Amino acid sequence: MIYFSEQELDALLLEDIYRGDVTTRGLNLSHQEATMVFRRKHSGVVAGIDVSVRLLQKLGLTAYSYAKDGDIVDTGFTLIEAKGSADKLHQGWKVVQLVLEWCCGVAQYTHALVTQAKAINPNAIIACT
Repeated sequence: MIYFSEQELDALLLEDIYRGDVTTRGLNLSHQEATMVFRRKHSGVVAGIDVSVRLLQKLGLTAYSYAKDGDIVDTGFTLIEAKGSADKLHQGWKVVQLVLEWCCGVAQYTHALVTQAKAINPNAIIACT
């Protein structure tokens, strides 16, 4: 797992919701409880779960993870479920979506690279610094 400091998590959130979110305020979502689910669009490798859960928790949401980094899951598999105030869910969804898309994408390409290398040479090692 890669460590993210509280400052880094705050920076991710603030990049999208600095001084609040106009859409959230306009829809007056603060008095509604809701549930939000993140699913894998296509089958593949999962990554970014821990940091995504921490981002949701920083917003005061209850977040449950159903997969861990490195798992291979089917299309539509639920990765994370978050519950709480609809305005907080709305504030967190875009940041978490971006984190999951990026992390899962990198993990998927890395998995494919390793699989292809091992098919040619079972002793192949893919390494970087």
